[in-house]
Amino acid sequence: MSTRTTAQTTATAKAATMPIRIVLRRDANGNLQQDSLTAAERQQLRDRYDEIDGGSPGQAAPFYEAFYHAARHHPGDPEPLIIVSRANMDEMTWEIVDQSGVAEPDFEVSIVPQNGSPADPLPDFPKKAGADNKVHSGQPKSTHIRHHYKFEVVATDGKKFDPDWYAAD
Repeated sequence: MSTRTTAQTTATAKAATMPIRIVLRRDANGNLQQDSLTAAERQQLRDRYDEIDGGSPGQAAPFYEAFYHAARHHPGDPEPLIIVSRANMDEMTWEIVDQSGVAEPDFEVSIVPQNGSPADPLPDFPKKAGADNKVHSGQPKSTHIRHHYKFEVVATDGKKFDPDWYAAD
């Protein structure tokens, strides 16, 4: 029988189970609102939180600061901070849909460093939506791990949304 804790068990790198999908939906006023993550995406984020929490103190401190900032910026969101783990090959995709669920083309995603984080953590950003009406993140550069960022998603009509994210290990 194993005596390993949950944090020790989840600290082992594993392949990403799925890209985290950030779906922004238009509300009645045309503003962008983030859809809830799926149960599997929420569990993946919680696994990443546990990996960081059970890891070295050097990794945990900047994560806690980023999480605190994100929780204040997104009150009531159960997972206010998206974690992208390089070791786990995590990625994100973004899409904007109208009230009927039809994908909108031509939006752009850029990255805004937070609290002194280095610029350009992902290759080829800012990015415009591709032929599939999505933006795909790729993985963070190894020189940019343990840093806090915001994405700025800008629709063709100028409406914006700015979720927080953290580049882990």
